[in-house]
Amino acid sequence: AFLAEYPELSKIVIAVLGGILKQSFAIIDSLSFKDIRKRLAEFILFQSEGCLPDERGAVTVPLGMTMEQIAAIVGSTRQTVSTILNDMIREGVVQKNERGIFIIPSLHHLRNFE
Repeated sequence: AFLAEYPELSKIVIAVLGGILKQSFAIIDSLSFKDIRKRLAEFILFQSEGCLPDERGAVTVPLGMTMEQIAAIVGSTRQTVSTILNDMIREGVVQKNERGIFIIPSLHHLRNFE
């Protein structure tokens, strides 16, 4: 009834609901068909969007989340996420600057992390 009374809002509501549905399908697809290493890499890449690279091309990503929060988002355990992040650090795919802040030296290497 509210949308019938204010039809100009219906476009906005439908766009928002469409965005939520699209994001839900992306999450379901990721959980169904990608392993945790790829999901974690994609999560960090998603968080890097909007972060500007420095003069070397490295991107600083302030996650600002605990390992438990990241694990919940990617559908894994805290220990698994911590282990994979340590693997990423050892392989030079990411660097840990300080708690919750990571540096991605090469977005290309992170995209291809397996």
